[in-house]
Amino acid sequence: PKLSFVVNNKSYQLHLGEQWVGRQSPNSTAEVQIPDSTCYMSKQHAIVTVTITANGYKVTFEEHGKNPTSLQNVPLIADDIVWLNVGDCLVHWLAQMLLKMKSQHTRLQRAPIFQMYKLFKKNISTNNRRSRNA
Repeated sequence: PKLSFVVNNKSYQLHLGEQWVGRQSPNSTAEVQIPDSTCYMSKQHAIVTVTITANGYKVTFEEHGKNPTSLQNVPLIADDIVWLNVGDCLVHWLAQMLLKMKSQHTRLQRAPIFQMYKLFKKNISTNNRRSRNA
């Protein structure tokens, strides 16, 4: 697939199957190594899995780091697994990891559960603001 994480204008290619994402280090075994001078990111921080489904590619991110990553301003905790969509931006301390797709002909399966969660969260926030103003 033509999927990659873009961090500081540098592209990190993703492949089918599981791959560890972590801090760049001479003794790191992560397939995707991202420079992090702060050492905030673990050497094996998360597992990204790319699979093929009938609806296109499915990308998941499984958090394993001691310091949290956020997706859409929601902090992930250890062992959280979330679906990623093209254009999603994971934030880890100062690093922003943007999921990109190079080919316009490749389809990425949408993550309906997380999309519903974002809509639900937005509705809760709106209702809370209304009740405070009443």
